Amino acid sequence: MSLVEILALFAAMAALALVPSTSVALVVARSCSAGFSNGSAVVVGIVAGDLVFVFLAVLGMAALAEVVGSFFSGLLLTLGDVKAIFFYASLFPAFVNLATIGTLDIAIIAVITIVAVGGVKLGYAYFAGGVASFATNYRAERAVKVTAGGLMVGAGSYLIAKA
Repeated sequence: MSLVEILALFAAMAALALVPSTSVALVVARSCSAGFSNGSAVVVGIVAGDLVFVFLAVLGMAALAEVVGSFFSGLLLTLGDVKAIFFYASLFPAFVNLATIGTLDIAIIAVITIVAVGGVKLGYAYFAGGVASFATNYRAERAVKVTAGGLMVGAGSYLIAKA
């Protein structure tokens, strides 16, 4: 992969990670209700889910049935995230020539995924944890939890309605 391809892929992944989605709602909800460390654990699951999609995109989508597993809520959420599926199934090949990809390229893509997606989601976790801490200091913890729960219910309702 050339430096231009690496930077373009990083920019696309980071931009898509910034777009509000169910994964962002889960990170924010967990960070608000249980703190930054819990939100960070969800981020690890989300990044693991993205890495599954990276390898599926590289190895072929037919391998999906063989690698679906269940650990961490972030992993399962990412595997069902329409935004992630759309990116890896249709946009990812525009950044990566899958016909000529090598082992070093796969390693670079994995690092890009970890830094771009993980970095953005950790930012959400950090700021959500700060908001929750601020709210707790002012005895508004219940309102923050209700709001975070409402976001999760809204995101879930949207996904159910869309399916």
